[in-house]
Amino acid sequence: MSPLPILALILTVSLTLAVAHRLVAARRQRARLRKQPLSSTRAKH
Repeated sequence: MSPLPILALILTVSLTLAVAHRLVAARRQRARLRKQPLSSTRAKH
């Protein structure tokens, strides 16, 4: 097993996690600004 595909897999996973975290943070900020109760936030909390 060469380390290159393993490193690529780790990089892709870390990037996807970072993007997902940014999307969730942006959605939370938008919800706070709008101050609208969303079903998704209610289910999470």
